[in-house]
Amino acid sequence: VLSGNLKSGLTSVFSGAVSQPLMRGFGRKIALENLTQAERETVYQLRQFNRFGKEFTVEIVSKYYRILQSVGDINHARKNIETLSDVYERMKKLESAGRLPRFELDQAAQDILKARETSIQSQSQYRQKLDAFKMDLSLPATAEFRLDESELASLMARGMTRPDFTLSQAMEAAQSHRLDLANEADRVDDAQRKIEVIADSLRAELNLIARGELVTPGDRNVNGFAGVGVDLPLDRNAERHNYRIALIELERQKRAFEEMTDAVGLQVRQGWRELNEAIERDQIQAEALTLAKNRFKNTWGLLQFSRASTRDVLDAQGDLFDAQIMATEARADYMIALLHFYRDTGIISVNAVEIGSQLCEL
Repeated sequence: VLSGNLKSGLTSVFSGAVSQPLMRGFGRKIALENLTQAERETVYQLRQFNRFGKEFTVEIVSKYYRILQSVGDINHARKNIETLSDVYERMKKLESAGRLPRFELDQAAQDILKARETSIQSQSQYRQKLDAFKMDLSLPATAEFRLDESELASLMARGMTRPDFTLSQAMEAAQSHRLDLANEADRVDDAQRKIEVIADSLRAELNLIARGELVTPGDRNVNGFAGVGVDLPLDRNAERHNYRIALIELERQKRAFEEMTDAVGLQVRQGWRELNEAIERDQIQAEALTLAKNRFKNTWGLLQFSRASTRDVLDAQGDLFDAQIMATEARADYMIALLHFYRDTGIISVNAVEIGSQLCEL
């Protein structure tokens, strides 16, 4: 502190005081509690953001596969029209030669009209999904882009394999990698630490106090004082109330952690079942597609020798078209189930996600 003026002179006073707790409030843990909690909250936010990134990634990629599935539906519908048109032209020649009734030719024409309607619906669904995908990517609805159809071909050509780990291993991975579960576990530690901090406030207060003062100019005498301040724990109603609240909060955090653990376990088990179901369904649909192709080929050959009816050929082509649609859907379901399983176990990477045969940075 400076006092006085320039003419008569200035006087400076240097003073200081120190208070050191010896009982209540003593220790590094108590003194740094607010900083410790702030640091841990920062870690929680980082984990939460990372978890959001994983969930958002899986959501976007799942929609990407659904759009690829729609692309496959359009291609199958187009191929269906071409095949039925080819069948119709061949049947027309048989009808002209008197080897086929007119009504059977009309049946083929009706199936072509139904196939065209299905193609229009497939294209409409594709455009709707693509527009919604643009919004998810924060792109304007007027933005024009097309998905790489070679990715669909690569997806269908890939062989599906079962995960090389057991359900128990998947559960252990989730316990180690789920960031939201780690947050709940650490919040239990926070609640336990809060009890220790609040319990310290119930202790008696004993502080070592020291004060000193130096005045210049002059004889520069140092005036000082040292003593002890005591506050006995006679009135601690507010502190006891806070302590009971801290105990309740600890039990609440423990229950929250147990509930989160059960929820994570349920998600992993459900994801495991859905993944295995998707693998089985993909294998079944692949076999069904092979049978449908052979059936159409054989039925068409029998028609040439009048050993099969037009309805048999048209039914075989309709079943082949349905098998193609179901096979594409089963493959997309498998990829989505695999992503969901990796998300639920927490082992998916946010920085790079393998999509089909390429690595896309997200």
